[in-house]
Amino acid sequence: AFLFEASGTSTITEAFITASTFSNNSPQRALEVQVHDTATISDFVVSGNTFNANGIHASFTQDTSGNIEFYFVNNSVTTPNTADNVLQAVNVFSSSQATGGSIVGTISGNTIATNQEDISGISIVIQGRTDSTLLIDSNMITGAGPFGNRGITVAYRGPTTAVGPAQTHDLTITNNIVDNVTGQSGLGTTFFPLAAISVEADNQSGSFAFAPIVRADIAGNTVPSSAAFDLTSANIQFYEYDGDGTAGESQDGIGQLVDRAPASGSADAQLAGA
Repeated sequence: AFLFEASGTSTITEAFITASTFSNNSPQRALEVQVHDTATISDFVVSGNTFNANGIHASFTQDTSGNIEFYFVNNSVTTPNTADNVLQAVNVFSSSQATGGSIVGTISGNTIATNQEDISGISIVIQGRTDSTLLIDSNMITGAGPFGNRGITVAYRGPTTAVGPAQTHDLTITNNIVDNVTGQSGLGTTFFPLAAISVEADNQSGSFAFAPIVRADIAGNTVPSSAAFDLTSANIQFYEYDGDGTAGESQDGIGQLVDRAPASGSADAQLAGA
């Protein structure tokens, strides 16, 4: 398939992949964009392409203290039942050992059909000392396997060691249509749908002082009305891993939900209308 790497002190100011077809690369990745060391990738635009039957269709990853800014917009992504060993359709990831750097990304206007079990449409894991600003907007995500799959899942885990200052992340998830239930079947009539949209604030540093802060704006999305078989029963969930808030506990993420007018009485009430 196609691998694009920036390493050392290199700087990529613009890159465009448009009107291309990536197909039949399963179980491998069709498009992999990586930044290492202190390199910078700016304005990496993937637009108007067709992705079909790949292990991962498009992946954007960062490690060390590199910086990447990408736009994955207006693409058609399909994972048929005939594809083997597939993972998530769109992958965004930072290394747990990242010492700095940033990921700035837009995933917008895409049609993503994942007809496989346990396959997320969009999967994002941000960890290490990486800063992130992400927009997920106006995507159509469909497909359901026998044991459920999430349409959009975003997990923030922070660094593996207690080093500061704490990272503050900004996430916007708006105007997406996610149907990960229609057509689902399992053993007999039993199936286990997961949340359509899931955001997690976690902490793997072992120190509450360095827990990642996740500021999330979640609004205007359309998801199934049925209950989810997941961390909570809601189809839109913002899950804060939390012991009792005591400093030094390993699982104390900090989740902050952006309020929208009219003001909601609670975060649960706001997410119910998100």
